[in-house]
Amino acid sequence: MIQGAREHRVVTDDGVELAVVEAGDPVRPTLWFLHGYPDCREVWEPVMARLAADYHVVAYDTRGAGRSSAPPPRRRHYALARLEEDFLTVLDELAPYGPVHLVGHGWGSAQGWEFVTSPRLQGGLASFTSISGPCLDHAALWARDRLRHPTPANLWALAEQGAWLYRASLYSCAPKPLEQRLAHVPVQVVLPEHDPYLSSRLYQDIDRWTPVLHRRTVDAGDRLPLTRPAQVAEWVAEFVDKVRVGSIPSVKRVDHVKEARAS
Repeated sequence: MIQGAREHRVVTDDGVELAVVEAGDPVRPTLWFLHGYPDCREVWEPVMARLAADYHVVAYDTRGAGRSSAPPPRRRHYALARLEEDFLTVLDELAPYGPVHLVGHGWGSAQGWEFVTSPRLQGGLASFTSISGPCLDHAALWARDRLRHPTPANLWALAEQGAWLYRASLYSCAPKPLEQRLAHVPVQVVLPEHDPYLSSRLYQDIDRWTPVLHRRTVDAGDRLPLTRPAQVAEWVAEFVDKVRVGSIPSVKRVDHVKEARAS
């Protein structure tokens, strides 16, 4: 349990009730945790408990998971655009006054990529830590590029990522991935070296879409929030604090420097 945790129910515009938990002082920087599938928000409790004394921490069960209610089992009720609407609704309720720092794992990380590349959320987010979950458009573009150049190395890399690419084709517009899905915040990518579903190969092209990128690798499997909560909490806090003080620059600052050098 997270000491001092507070429970909420937030109702979306289509009537789904989302179960939300928060802890810590709301005037402190907000860290927002997105869980994966088939997990619920409780997967983040060991990490959030370590951070609640210094930050405002928030997590919620996505629709159909944990203590949240479930809409009818139709794809449109679970599409990424719909999940973005849910996030905006909870964001307005729990952190309406300043940008938040996202942390996502698995399918929650895939959602996080959707949010940090969405024009609607520009200015509402401050940073993103991604663990074991790529942007689905990025994954589709990565696969397309390797299919266009079917070398033995590229075909082996595609075979390694079969499960995630199948998921991408189901949940994203993989036949027409968006080339310009650029992250508008600094991104920290944590790569478990023994992830059974993803390898570091999938992130070979990630610099194309992340103007400010920080990589970490860890000798572990994909269940880091549960198996390495202290390490995850330390990395999240370190990254967030560096973003806040400017030692990791904003995307706008990096773009400004690039434009100045080009002129």
